[in-house]
Amino acid sequence: MQAAQGIDLFSQVAGVGCSGGLTLVKGSLELSGLFLVQQYLRILLQNGYAVILVTAEQSLERYKYVTKKMGINLPSYQQSGHLICVEAPIATPGDSGHGSLRHIFTAVQHAVRQRPVQALGLAVLFDSLTVLASLCPSPEDWTGFLHYCCGTGGAFAASSQATTEEQQQQQPAEQRPQVPYCVIAGVYDDVPDDRAWLTSLEHRADVVVSVEPLPGRIADVDGVVTVTRRAVPQPAATPQQLPAPSGQATPSGGSAPGCAPLRQSLYFRAGELAIKWMQHVTARELL
Repeated sequence: MQAAQGIDLFSQVAGVGCSGGLTLVKGSLELSGLFLVQQYLRILLQNGYAVILVTAEQSLERYKYVTKKMGINLPSYQQSGHLICVEAPIATPGDSGHGSLRHIFTAVQHAVRQRPVQALGLAVLFDSLTVLASLCPSPEDWTGFLHYCCGTGGAFAASSQATTEEQQQQQPAEQRPQVPYCVIAGVYDDVPDDRAWLTSLEHRADVVVSVEPLPGRIADVDGVVTVTRRAVPQPAATPQQLPAPSGQATPSGGSAPGCAPLRQSLYFRAGELAIKWMQHVTARELL
């Protein structure tokens, strides 16, 4: 699915989440945010990022099918090294979950170190932390996993910096680019057992993207996506290719010049081949 009529409003609004830090994509059991994770995958790849996709909710084959409708050929990005997929292992009876999390952590850390030098950024994309949490009955192990994997100053970020230095050691220091590093994680925010860790993770997030259905029967609108920027990204870490965020702001405080508004919302209508994004809805859409 892609933006309708060639107007990619979501990329303009969500681009701030690609400039660095942790972006939390919140859906619900009623309306999943997985389609937004798919949109982020498209945005990141189209803007030259190296992406490590951790699949827990959907298989890589499903992602290939969906992104093909967007005009994205995932196998070509795999061949160039710009996309590496890490599949969550299937839980077995009696498994504490520690081994599964260790497998994911090690695989992602290795993938981070293999990113192409020419990549304009690095992103670790978890399609569903909610599903991963269900693989780990131990709260301590899960908390540790989140600390190391979702902290942008954690182990993956350190591995990324080490890789850059190793692969570019022949370049003068002043010519070595400092690329942005971001983590984008999908969650379901209405699972009672996840409330504690999800609240903590949301508090640490730089950007929170939430998707909600609209009440009542609305003919041409499926829901609303709200992007809330909770931290100011570093301008120097933003690739020039990323679209400048735009839209209507509903800030809770002052916004620094040149920064995205603190909160932006888009209405959407999902079709078989495309998503129609709208900044406003009229009486015609509400019929």
